Amino acid sequence: MASAAATSSPASAAADTSVDAAVTIALDHQSRVVYVNNIPHLGNIIGCVLSADVYARYCRLRGYNTLFICGTDEYGTATETKALEENMTCQEICDKYHAHHKNTYDWFNIDFDYFGRTTTKEQTRITQDIFTKLDKNGKTEEQVVTQLYCEKHQSFLADRFVTGVCPRCSYDDARGDQCDACGNLLNAVELINPKCKLDGATPVIRDSTHIFLNLTDLQPVVESWVNKSSVEEYLQYENKKFSKSRGVGVFGNNVADSQIPSDVWRYYLLSNRPETGDSQFGWDAFLQANNSELLANLGNLVSRVMKFASSNYGGIVPAYPTKEGFAADIDRTFVERINELLAQYLETMDEAKSLRAGLRVAMDASSATNQFLQDNRLDNKLFEGSRERCDAVINLAVNACYLLSALVGPFLPVTAEGIVRQLGLPARRLTDTWSGRDVRGGHRLGKADYLFKIIDPKRAEELREKYSGSQSADAAAAAATAGAKAAKKGKKVAAAGIDKKAALLAEVPAGVGRTSELDALEAAVRARGEAVRRLKEAKAAKDEVAAAVALLNAAKEELTKAVAAALEGLGLQ
Repeated sequence: MASAAATSSPASAAADTSVDAAVTIALDHQSRVVYVNNIPHLGNIIGCVLSADVYARYCRLRGYNTLFICGTDEYGTATETKALEENMTCQEICDKYHAHHKNTYDWFNIDFDYFGRTTTKEQTRITQDIFTKLDKNGKTEEQVVTQLYCEKHQSFLADRFVTGVCPRCSYDDARGDQCDACGNLLNAVELINPKCKLDGATPVIRDSTHIFLNLTDLQPVVESWVNKSSVEEYLQYENKKFSKSRGVGVFGNNVADSQIPSDVWRYYLLSNRPETGDSQFGWDAFLQANNSELLANLGNLVSRVMKFASSNYGGIVPAYPTKEGFAADIDRTFVERINELLAQYLETMDEAKSLRAGLRVAMDASSATNQFLQDNRLDNKLFEGSRERCDAVINLAVNACYLLSALVGPFLPVTAEGIVRQLGLPARRLTDTWSGRDVRGGHRLGKADYLFKIIDPKRAEELREKYSGSQSADAAAAAATAGAKAAKKGKKVAAAGIDKKAALLAEVPAGVGRTSELDALEAAVRARGEAVRRLKEAKAAKDEVAAAVALLNAAKEELTKAVAAALEGLGLQ
């Protein structure tokens, strides 16, 4: 495995006396190339690898010893489910989607030191060694768990192999572990009218023995670690929930096909990163982020400085005036302001509590530099009528752009490379302070180029239609009216088929079909499901557990009848 090593004073910088070698950095690191059951969507990317990539890049620019390791998790029922869906072996599925993950992360410029797989021999050896040691040290225990069992293909069903009606919101396609409609975590035995996802059979409840990690002794340590960690919320797609297994949202292959640069995607996802609550991905806001923020702020700044220096100074950085008494208050104020922002940035990024705030501070530094140019009225009149003032402004602006390359580097790596390429400089490290004197007079700049291009706002609707996955307007409308159409055609569903009825009832306004009796029955199902869980956790006697399960099933049956009656009263049966 390769590590990220940071060294100062690289040969290229040392030979260039027009730049302070103490602020340059050589990164001894190159890009190579989380269930692996589908192509990762934007929610996966911002919630996992992209955020980690930003922090790893930041640490390298600070000169910290950094190792960024990740890989595809290829074990578990998610893999098995996908393999069955696509009629492939588990290994074939893992090989297929590992490649999709790798290609997506490469496109997003996720700079891993090592990107591996959980199915490698070395990973297997390490995992088995960890388990063996935990087992020998008394950190494991056996527990009896109540599960659903499919008698048709004679197998216990993992959560992902069961679907049914959610006991909380009556959504008719809830999984055995969670309902995508209301977001509640579930126990598979709580599902109303459960069905085996493999063969459609109705499973029965049975006990099975499992091995658990006993973390009781470690609870204080684990709780302390969790409390200190950064807790993330979720990114949603235009008020809908991303879902790999259901194909909902914008996926890695979509963004690659969009012809919009990866840094634009990175910027929007990171500036909209869900940190204190769920955030939304929206196409209009996405295009606005490119046009009104990246292009109008950062892109405009670098373009203005480079073009002015090229046309008026022949691409040579002017020296900052050194005659006694020249230093103007406006220059000192600008340097102080940038140092204030730099301090905020470093504090925010070191604590890694809000990458979104770190990016905002970096863009604030760009805005402050734009304002500095405005306050000095940088134009040809300034060059012709006040040459020393113009020299000072351009010298400081070039130095500010150099610092900005480092500030935005963790977030926008391609943009950072574009800035230093235009400046004709090596990568800049992130230092504690900024003097505004890193690049000296006489340095020859590179060729000016555009960092960003405008995206026609009209493309929002085109992109929304093209990359909305299974949540397109047509699909959503079809899902919303499917139950009503079935009712009009006279399709009757028996009491056991509560799933479609419950979905219809869930859309009926309170006070019409959703009665207090129905709410009470749903609460009873939840309470009795919880009672079953508590008994199992307490290792109660089997007959006591069986009695509780019987009560749970009885509650489900009552709820089934109540929903059927409510639908009949509404004329939907």
